[in-house]
Amino acid sequence: MLLDALEAIGTMTSKRETITYISEHHYFRVVEEDLEPYPSALYPEPRWHVLIAWARKDCVQRGWMFKHDENDCWQITRDGLSILTKSVLKFRDGTWDVRRCYVWTDALKKHFLPTYEPSSKDRQRPRTLYRDIDRQIWKDLFVGL
Repeated sequence: MLLDALEAIGTMTSKRETITYISEHHYFRVVEEDLEPYPSALYPEPRWHVLIAWARKDCVQRGWMFKHDENDCWQITRDGLSILTKSVLKFRDGTWDVRRCYVWTDALKKHFLPTYEPSSKDRQRPRTLYRDIDRQIWKDLFVGL
């Protein structure tokens, strides 16, 4: 989701601009609990914004986004473009299943897999995504990357 948004934006951007793009293109399936801030947050922002920021951190660590010295500079790397392309191919050839991506909207699933149609086979979001967040749930968000 994040890498696709950055590729579409096409230039260095900010967290706010990236989240605005994701929101305007209906990529993240936002529910009520996503809009609440974390109780321990110094700066109250919606939890789904924090998830996107955590995804950025992981992408930087993997070399898929640049780690700019300036604050709030988000930009995809060549390796990020490569993993995005490979990921799209894995969705399209059936290696990965977009139905497992429970925080993705139907619009984003269809973006990655044009033949996608919603069905009862779509994985349901855990009822306690934030209260019970652990490494397995986080890995599921990345679909095994």
